[in-house]
Amino acid sequence: MEKIPINQIKEKLLQHAIFNRWPQLTGIIEKYSEKESFATWDYVTWACELVGGNKEAAINGSISNLCMFQSIHLVDDLLDEDPLGYHIQNGVGTTANISHIFSSLASLFIEYTHLSESSKIIAFKNIAQTILNTAYGQNEDIHAKGTEEDYWRIVKLKTPPLFYSAIFIGALLGGVEPKTARLIAELGDPLGKLIQLNDDLGDVFKDGKTTDWEQPEKNIVLIYCLNATYEKKERFQKLLVNLDTENNITELQGIALECGAVSFCLYNIIETYKEALKIIHRFPTQYQNSSKELFEYHIRKIVSLLNKLDVNITFDDLVNT
Repeated sequence: MEKIPINQIKEKLLQHAIFNRWPQLTGIIEKYSEKESFATWDYVTWACELVGGNKEAAINGSISNLCMFQSIHLVDDLLDEDPLGYHIQNGVGTTANISHIFSSLASLFIEYTHLSESSKIIAFKNIAQTILNTAYGQNEDIHAKGTEEDYWRIVKLKTPPLFYSAIFIGALLGGVEPKTARLIAELGDPLGKLIQLNDDLGDVFKDGKTTDWEQPEKNIVLIYCLNATYEKKERFQKLLVNLDTENNITELQGIALECGAVSFCLYNIIETYKEALKIIHRFPTQYQNSSKELFEYHIRKIVSLLNKLDVNITFDDLVNT
């Protein structure tokens, strides 16, 4: 999948007049840098090219999705009371206002696209629905109960909408009818879940403490460790209370590997892939192979992560189960 360079996206976004009037906004955007992995806005380009469009047609849609992402991210940090959040140095009020700015820019950049007026209205509705759904999911996340059922309910509310929107708007920009765009955008649900699973695994097994250890009720690996029955559960719970030492984190990671949490995640990865295949098999034939390749790319990333942890799993083990 070929991405639009982030510098090209930033350059066009920063041309909007609001960035001259409010220099703080420029500082936020300038922090974005090229990453090896795909951001949500890169799926606008993927969907646009999937249906026969080109990257140039996708850039305003990518900017729109980045603006939604930034708006959501600012609020998420506020709700999580993230000690590294933008609000710490700039204040809650300013951060809330800046979130509104980016939310508005998401729609404004759709206005600058080549879409017909009727398609623009459809895109605007999608953006509004995405922000509405995500906001509700974020609020539900505040009250997470730490159960598997609650985790999946909140993930479905909070994570897939931005991916759905990226694929939907990208497909519209690529030239297909809204009905086809909606069908392709259904991939947003399993895609969001698969990326969430990858993030949860990665955050637990990173070197040192991550914020997920402070909020175990929001990470599926840790939810399993806290709710399953296994020999070292009491030890895990005791160590989780004291996260100040590197040795404790290392031991917790070892228990997570031993107790079945990773196998549980692998099961959910396989089920999510099967869910994606069911959607893909309903696509027009010319869209199917590229869609499968997208999911295979993400599964290979998970396999690579687990292999580094000495988990003996292959790509074929997952996709052929």
